[in-house]
Formats: sequence, C-alpha cells, structure tokens
Amino acid sequence: MRGSSFEMEQQTTDKPAVADATAAEVKKTPTVEELLAERDKIAAALKEANKEAADRRKKLDAFEAAEKARNEAAMSEAEKTAKRASELEAQLNATAAELNETRILAAIEREATRLGFADTSDAAVMIDRKSIAIDGKSVTGVKEALEALAKTKPYLLKQQANNSAGSPGKPVQRTSGSAVTTSVTGYTTRI
Repeated sequence: MRGSSFEMEQQTTDKPAVADATAAEVKKTPTVEELLAERDKIAAALKEANKEAADRRKKLDAFEAAEKARNEAAMSEAEKTAKRASELEAQLNATAAELNETRILAAIEREATRLGFADTSDAAVMIDRKSIAIDGKSVTGVKEALEALAKTKPYLLKQQANNSAGSPGKPVQRTSGSAVTTSVTGYTTRI
C-alpha cells in the first residue's frame, strides 16, 4: 500500500503544478501591443547608442587632431626642417623616375622610327627593358633591344614598298596575254 499512496500523492501534487505552469505560460505570452512597445523601446535604445557612438567618434577625432597639433608644436625647428627635407627628397626621386621613364620612351620611339617599326608604341610596350640603362643624360641599349625585337617579331616592321599588291591608292598593272588588268584597292577591271 505504501507504493499506491505515494503514487496518489504524486498525482495530486502534479495536477496543481501543471495548472500553474499553464497559467504562467498564458501570462508569459506577450500580446501584439506589448511586442510593438518592446520593439519601439529597443529601437529607441539603439538610436541612442548610435548617437552616443557618433559623438564619441567626433570627440576621438578632435582629440587625435589636438594630439597631432601638440606633437607638431613640440617638434623642434631642426626636426621640422628634416621632415620637410625628407618629403622633398621623396618628391624629387619620384620626379626623377618620371623623367627617366620619359627619356627611355623618347629614345625607344626615336630608334623604333629609325629602324622602321610600323607602330612605335608597340615597340615601346614589347621591348625588353633589361638591357636599357641611363648614363647621365643618355639612354643606352635601346638600339640593341629594338634590333632583337625586330628579329623575333618582324611583323612589327613596316612592309617593304615593292610588294606585289601595290601601295594603297596606286594601281598595279599586269599584262596577261593581250589584255591589261588594272587593280586599285582590290577592284579589278579588264581593259
């Protein structure tokens, strides 16, 4: 009997717990209005947090600018002069590099024209620059590099004037038996 009374006690204690849990669940389930109010509260808190973060970013930027100004003011005249000299030296090196590149391109175009390249800009792009150097104001190695390019890529050179198709705009006359054929830019007439 002991086992059965225990079971009865457990059953009687379980019923109110189940009823209380159901009532608690009903009370815990929020309504639509409560959810909307909670959402509005969270949105307002987020907006306030974003505003505070933006204000702090502005303050940080102001502090960093003040720190930079304070460091520059503390810098001695010699340090300022040394800093300015290093900036000017970097600018001078960049300008010198641009000038050297311009000199090399001019030398390539001049020599490519002399050697008969059809398009000097193609030669400037395709040339092997490893052997090109600047000695003072003169550029060396361009002729040799262009000659090597002409040997490996002869199609970059201008075509010879004595080709069989004739020059554009100039007719080529051929005789075949008793008729003379004239061809100008691909059109053939029989005379």
